Amino acid sequence: MENTSQTSPETPAPDGSADGRRNFLVQAAVSTVAVACLAVPAVIGLVTALNPLSLKSRAGKRVPLTTLDELPEDGTPRKFAIIDDRTDAWNVFPDQPVGGVFLRRSGKDKKEEVVAINATCPHLGGPLQYQETDDGGKFFCPLHSASFDLDGKPLDKPSPSPRRLDELDDPPPETKLDGGKQVVWVTFQDFETGKSTKVPKT
Repeated sequence: MENTSQTSPETPAPDGSADGRRNFLVQAAVSTVAVACLAVPAVIGLVTALNPLSLKSRAGKRVPLTTLDELPEDGTPRKFAIIDDRTDAWNVFPDQPVGGVFLRRSGKDKKEEVVAINATCPHLGGPLQYQETDDGGKFFCPLHSASFDLDGKPLDKPSPSPRRLDELDDPPPETKLDGGKQVVWVTFQDFETGKSTKVPKT
């Protein structure tokens, strides 16, 4: 009797070539996806490392903030914003406030010596305010009602702040003659909060 059975289209050929092609295509697709998953983070990392826009705001940059004439001779602090380009890996936001600093004349020669204090409380990063008092004024953080004298020393006993205010003294502010006026230059730096010692942020 003649054998009339035929291999159906769904049944692979005896040599397995249909399965082989199917398996090859599946494996190739999986391999392509895996390579892509590994390559994307590597490419992003490389672009971020090479892209100048990925850099953080330039800590340690020396900037002119004001003229000496704008600082009261009696040592009253004045607050100034630090303006710089705020950036992330892909975007740049020009001329953004990135911090603040209090400047005041200090020492025997108030016309020359200038003290700069970061305007952020070292406790939890609250914004500092200057308040006038009968005995010369103080710095105040409204976040936890912490008070500091004009040299940055805590006035509360005990103080919620783990340390005194952060003076920008490395290097200290300097004045440079520019256009007939003494311009005050400051190197701005942020510091870690909640620590007993002054640790610069990187």
